[in-house]
Amino acid sequence: MSRRAGLLIGAVLLLSACAAPSEREQTDVTASTGLTGQLEALAVRLPGRYGAPRRLDQDRPGSQMRVSVGSAGNASLLLEIREEHEDRQRGFILTLAAGGTSPFIPGRFVPLQADGTPSAHSCAMRFRIRDGLLSGETDPGQCRFGTGEAGVGLLKEVALDGNRIVIADQLTGPAGSGNDAPDILRLFRLDGFRGQVRVRTGPDAGWRTSQRVQARVGGNPVEPLDAADMSLGVQIRLELIEGQQPGTPLLYLQLADARSGTILGQAWADPRTERLGLALDGAQVDLEKR
Repeated sequence: MSRRAGLLIGAVLLLSACAAPSEREQTDVTASTGLTGQLEALAVRLPGRYGAPRRLDQDRPGSQMRVSVGSAGNASLLLEIREEHEDRQRGFILTLAAGGTSPFIPGRFVPLQADGTPSAHSCAMRFRIRDGLLSGETDPGQCRFGTGEAGVGLLKEVALDGNRIVIADQLTGPAGSGNDAPDILRLFRLDGFRGQVRVRTGPDAGWRTSQRVQARVGGNPVEPLDAADMSLGVQIRLELIEGQQPGTPLLYLQLADARSGTILGQAWADPRTERLGLALDGAQVDLEKR
């Protein structure tokens, strides 16, 4: 096995080992032994927002992409994976067509152009579903861009299971040699939370309670309002940040003063947590996953 292949396959195996589907998800996939049933289960589980964790000392958020499901022609499943930032329209479309007795599913990889529209150039891609994990790869000998000596082949591997996505890219030259180091991007599902925030100005003061708060992981800060639509004077932010161990991000909750930006409190939790909160002398945050 080449060093390139080892790196890319290792990324897929890491996703499979660290993101095993839940018991409910396994039931969804095994409810039907047919390939069609597995594709239908994936179509329900995969859509949503995914993002790369960032370091707390980084101002710019990590890459965020949205997975949506559609249909086109005779495709059994069409996945569109698109960059969410307005200044970048990169992404691609994957189409899968169930059929035949092979464990592999034929399909295609369609890059998105700079304006967000599908490219006229696409590549064959071979997919497989195993233990709730959908993975696919192109053949760099067939998936080529450019002509002559300027042409390069693309080995693209994608693996996703509804909790996270791994995208690996490797360019090869005319003779099959690697032109660049593998580019591997790991994205994790970004959930939404809802709940309430309470604040008070002193130990003897009463509590002011916010209206229902809606916050997205990786989204903009939220400034809670009370029943009279008056600001509580604080902001909450939910982020996905890098943990101490590679591939194990943390869900980060930050409470800050709305005017000065001073951090009043912070908390960390497993990204799969259903509830997240913060309790201070002058503020309380109680959130649950939507």
